[in-house]
Amino acid sequence: DACCSTSPQRPDPPGAARPASVAPRGLRGSAEFDRGRLRVLSFTAGARTATGVTVGRTTSMRMVARYRAAGFRARASFDSTFQGTFTFVTRNGRQLLGGFGAGAIVSLLAIALVPLCE
Repeated sequence: DACCSTSPQRPDPPGAARPASVAPRGLRGSAEFDRGRLRVLSFTAGARTATGVTVGRTTSMRMVARYRAAGFRARASFDSTFQGTFTFVTRNGRQLLGGFGAGAIVSLLAIALVPLCE
């Protein structure tokens, strides 16, 4: 699987970290794999979407407005269990992007789902 390896001959083992030099400077995040397949990319710094949503700067309500203007379905809702606002962006019934913030600002962006500890 080319998206998961540092070289075509040697795929990364499950849970292996990529060298920091592979990511652009300032980008902070993680990748989650399930049975060797990439499932979630989440970012806590240095990421900006095509609609201009920037993790650590954009509010949940602004994220909803920008994605609705771009033709997506978007909503934000406060969750008392996590004491924060989850933002969901969908198209054709599939969640494409998620966000979370303990305050008004989105502090985590995730493709496709916001990862939770169970």
